[in-house]
Order: sequence, then structure tokens, then C-alpha cells
Amino acid sequence: MYSLLAAILTSRSWDDITSPDLGSLQTPSSKEDKTLIRSYAQRYYFEIVDILNSVPREMLLLLKMNDCLRHIDRALGAPVDSSLVTAEESVKALLREELKKPGRWGRKASAWWDFLKCEMRIKTYLSWLRLQQWRTPSSTGECEEWGKEVESKGGVIV
Repeated sequence: MYSLLAAILTSRSWDDITSPDLGSLQTPSSKEDKTLIRSYAQRYYFEIVDILNSVPREMLLLLKMNDCLRHIDRALGAPVDSSLVTAEESVKALLREELKKPGRWGRKASAWWDFLKCEMRIKTYLSWLRLQQWRTPSSTGECEEWGKEVESKGGVIV
């Protein structure tokens, strides 16, 4: 069930999800990938329906929003990674909710610590993605633009 849910969430084949190469999730889906996903959807139709019936409606709305944002990202050439924006905003919302709860300072310190760990992971992943972009120059000169952006900010990666 978890493998099928992961495939649904990412709109990728299970082979891509389990691949040790993280770049496989960043590359656009090929026609073969789309055909494979369609065949999986037909084969596992009833399992997909069972999963979707067990998921709360609010979660389905979030999944649909994620799907729409992913489509917009691809259509626009992924100018913004909406999943990273969503992750950052979700972490901030969780922190706000934890800080609203009554409790001792230790609980609030723990919430801040968890927030900082998540933020660091997100920033590390973002830096890794930018490094991958820099290592594989595209024909549009994205690396040169990124390098100029970093230089203009005093060499700080934001």
C-alpha cells in the first residue's frame, strides 16, 4: 500500500521512487514513463480507489493542489520548486501550532529545535539541487545566472 501511495503522490513509477539516484525524480517523465504509469493505474485501479477512500478529504484536497502546482511548474519550466515552498510553509505552520499550545519552555524549545532541523534539511537539499544545476550546465546559461546571483549577494547561497 505504501509503495502505491508513494507512486500516486509523486506521479512516478515505483522504479523511479526506489532508485538510489535522486536525479531520477527531477527529470521530466518520458512518454514511456507515462505509458507505464497508465498501465499501473489500470492494473491497480481497485487498490487506488481503496487508498483514496481511506484518505481524509482534506488530504485529497492537498494532494490535488500538489498535482496542480507540479503541472504549473512543469508548464513554466519549473521556475519555482513548489514542493520546497510547500515544505517550508508546512514546517512554519507546524511550529506556530506547537507554540500556541500551553506548556513548559522545554516543549517550546523542542518545537524550535525540530523546526530548525527541518529548515536545515530543506536548505541543504536546495543547495544540493543548485549544485547539481551548476555541475550540469544547461543551454540557457542558468549556471551563469545563478553564479551572478550568488556573487551579487556576497557569495551567500540563499
